[in-house]
Amino acid sequence: MGTRYTMLREAVANLAASAEAQVSYLDSSFSGLTGGKSAEAYGNFELAMEFDDSFVAVGHMLEFGEVSQDEIDALQTLDELLSCWSGPSNEDFWVREALFEDPRWQAIRSRAAEVLALLPDEARESDYTRSLTVGKPATNGPFRYRYVPTMRAFLIVIAALAFAFDVMTVSTLIDPPVIFAIEMACVVGWAMVIWRVRPLAAVPWIGLATGPFVLYGPLRWLLFNWCLLVGQCVA
Repeated sequence: MGTRYTMLREAVANLAASAEAQVSYLDSSFSGLTGGKSAEAYGNFELAMEFDDSFVAVGHMLEFGEVSQDEIDALQTLDELLSCWSGPSNEDFWVREALFEDPRWQAIRSRAAEVLALLPDEARESDYTRSLTVGKPATNGPFRYRYVPTMRAFLIVIAALAFAFDVMTVSTLIDPPVIFAIEMACVVGWAMVIWRVRPLAAVPWIGLATGPFVLYGPLRWLLFNWCLLVGQCVA
């Protein structure tokens, strides 16, 4: 158990740790999912995401006296550095080998060490934290990863509903666009789940497998109406 401040400081300390210590921490964090084996397949996202989970609350923490503005300014520089190397164009930064080989991780460690030096090792409770039970997620792996199976199930359910709806409406292409709206709702739901799990290194095959079933309906509608439009223009 810990306060918001101790969790924030721990996240910074993990970013400042050596590559060996970071690997050990990640393997330990995912032991419930890997059976104690290497968690290399999950990459290094957790180090940054744990920091982000805590950093997002610093404004509220400042209000309750849990951090100072100077500390927030220092934390902001670390957040900006991590943000610079986020996104699809920096996927190589988030693989396990990068902890040892990529000089950008050494830059992260140096910046995190500077920030950590400004954060005293103390609890810093407040009226807000005393009113809550604040602690780390359950021991069977990082909180967000425990929900990957649920997200996969959502994708399968959405795809099944979309496909069933497509089958039922296969002969009603010229009906009002209510059908199209329902099919697009399935697409939006599917896309939201994909977006939610995008940084989790979740198995991509589930998205590829369910995508065609979800996208078939709207594409069928668009193609049919495009053909109608072309036919009217030709006529």
